[in-house]
Amino acid sequence: MKLIIDSRETKLYEECLKLKQNIDNYKKINIEYKSLDLGDIIIKDDDDNEKIIIERKTVNDLISSISDGRYNEQSFRLSGIEHENHNIIYLIEGTLKNLTSQKQMVYSSIFSINYYKGFSVHRSDNVSESAYILMNMTYKIEKEKEKISYYPKGEREEKDYVSVIKKKKNENISKDNFMNIVLCQVPSVNEVTANVISKQFLDIYNLINCLKENENCLDSLTYTTSKNQARKINKTCIKNIKEFFL
Repeated sequence: MKLIIDSRETKLYEECLKLKQNIDNYKKINIEYKSLDLGDIIIKDDDDNEKIIIERKTVNDLISSISDGRYNEQSFRLSGIEHENHNIIYLIEGTLKNLTSQKQMVYSSIFSINYYKGFSVHRSDNVSESAYILMNMTYKIEKEKEKISYYPKGEREEKDYVSVIKKKKNENISKDNFMNIVLCQVPSVNEVTANVISKQFLDIYNLINCLKENENCLDSLTYTTSKNQARKINKTCIKNIKEFFL
């Protein structure tokens, strides 16, 4: 079995290596550390078939992703891949004890992940426990590999949405969503920002021309938050767009 950990998850990778060294049952697990297009952790069998995809989020990560729109974007992308949502796991890490006003929002989002989006949800206290959960999942699948998962096969309805980007992204590209998809590839630009820019400039060619004529043409653009508040586009987003398109 293979446990593949995204290259941004350094601490998690180190914790998994420790467990492999110290627990006999885990010694045969092949742990890989590399950049992943989707998900933070993937469990594969020896034939390179993906069994489980895990999105790891600390409580603070979850709160931030809800606030900036990445929460919906990521869940749509995960729903768009050819993998049963049941076997896509959100691993929520950390305690909620110290939260006050945000506690209800976090619990609501965890419920939505499971009930409305169909993903599985696991909780852990810290990165060490997360590593143990992942290693044990991998070992369990290897130990009982003759068993068939709950969804061995399945046909799933395709989602027609700009943030549903499969690993083979070409399958989702159309004239209507091309600009949004291109903008979403720029670091720090999420679906909300991409939509605002697309509505204003209509196509990439027009955006580039406007930037050439006036580098500050994005500064006045705003979007409306879920609380009906107007917000300007993040300065980091604007800076990155300029770097990529000029």
